[in-house]
Amino acid sequence: MGSGADDWGDDEWAPAFRWIERELGGRVVRAERQPRWRPAWFVDVERNGVIEALYLRGERGGADHGVYPLRHEYQVLCELQANGVMVPRVYGWCDEPPSILMSRAPGRFSLSTTADDDERCTVLLEYIAELTKIHAIDLHSLLSLDPASRLAANGALADLDRWEAAYRSRKPGPEPLIEFGLRWVKAHAPALDAPPALIHGDSGQFLFDGGHLSAVYDFELAYVGDPVADLACLVLRDISEPMGELLPAIEHYGALVGHPVDLDHLRFHVARFALCTPMSVAHVVADPRAQFNPLQYLTWSVSFGRITIEFMAKLSGVALDPPEPLPEFDATAETKMHDALVELLSPADGRDDATAYQFETSQRIALYLQRLHRHGAVQAERERRDVAALTGRTFSTAAEADEHLDAMAMSDEALDEKAWLRYLYRRTMRRQQLIEPAMARHRNRHAQLLD
Repeated sequence: MGSGADDWGDDEWAPAFRWIERELGGRVVRAERQPRWRPAWFVDVERNGVIEALYLRGERGGADHGVYPLRHEYQVLCELQANGVMVPRVYGWCDEPPSILMSRAPGRFSLSTTADDDERCTVLLEYIAELTKIHAIDLHSLLSLDPASRLAANGALADLDRWEAAYRSRKPGPEPLIEFGLRWVKAHAPALDAPPALIHGDSGQFLFDGGHLSAVYDFELAYVGDPVADLACLVLRDISEPMGELLPAIEHYGALVGHPVDLDHLRFHVARFALCTPMSVAHVVADPRAQFNPLQYLTWSVSFGRITIEFMAKLSGVALDPPEPLPEFDATAETKMHDALVELLSPADGRDDATAYQFETSQRIALYLQRLHRHGAVQAERERRDVAALTGRTFSTAAEADEHLDAMAMSDEALDEKAWLRYLYRRTMRRQQLIEPAMARHRNRHAQLLD
């Protein structure tokens, strides 16, 4: 066991550990980096013979979405704590490296691990009640939070302008789905049917312990806007962290606030917020780096891009065709080499968490490259056929086709929305078929349309 802040072998984070000791008047006896792409630490501090379990949350770094700084989340957490919301206790803000120090709340994060449906329902409804508490906070106390006083005027578009500005500042190349999505969302935004409120933003992130809610966390995307957006985000959260049937929880929210939830209004927010993910990760997907778990970012881009189109089509009354199946593939020496690589990268028992995480990340990349080698040419030919049908033109390269589609979506000319929705769905499903084996928690998951 270490004896202080400088004993944990990380020069970058040693200043933060020293700050913790000064701030709390104790001694860091454990600092373990959380095995994920984002820097975060489990820290134990001894004070007066008692161990305090803490969590140090750092900035996203090169994978930052560019919409809100980490300091924004710190301010929101302080406001929530002051208003009695069940967030981890906030100890303070560290300047070097920028990070938030908070208590380490007990519990686990996915309702898929509950003992039974009764426990799942209890925890989910407790979270819904906590959402109503957040939504009821007096907005006058939030005026110091950028951009709290401004966002209320943006209606159902919420903070889309911030996401779009961040996306455009580093747009890596043509993005036809994103450009069409932005155009559609702006054209179809409904009027607000409830007063603006502080919302969780990326809702559905909570811990539970002993059969009950123990903490609500991750407020980096909190803002002032339409409270229905928090319910919409549960539909997206359910893709990776299954929550069970959501409609009863949405109806429970309506009962608590005194009016039913407009489901089409909610579906619009699903489409709007789902689009924010492809926008925020486009630059990472275009320039994959090992430290950012590139297949996870590609999975997010494809999965949430698909959901964007599905909910736009649902609201527009457009029937989407099922994807064409992939053809049979004859094994060759090259494909068997891919098989060997995938097998060699299988996580094995006995590895520490960080090593197991690296193996899993590497195996997902290998699975994608294996699939791309087998079926990439077929999918590229299908894409050329579809683009020709949509535009009436053929293109010499996929990049040239994407440039043309991007320009069409951004132009003022009228588009056949139904044809574009059907095309973009087929395009996205072709990409999904190529990454399917590597999608981890997103594999075989579909959004609840709330019918």
